Amino acid sequence: MGYISKLDMRFLTYMNRKYRDKNVKFEYYDDYALFLYDLCKKDDEEYYICLEEDLREYVEMQSGKEK
Repeated sequence: MGYISKLDMRFLTYMNRKYRDKNVKFEYYDDYALFLYDLCKKDDEEYYICLEEDLREYVEMQSGKEK
């Protein structure tokens, strides 16, 4: 994933970088949530697993614990 400035810590900025290969641009959280739900083939359990992974990655990026 590309460089994200430490001054720009917004969740949607991080998700835009993560999913830029899918040619998406999230303006609102709802855009991201609908995209992720479609990406998970409308499977509720898979959606929540992916959402948790994305949130965990975002928090690790904020705390500097990225892998």
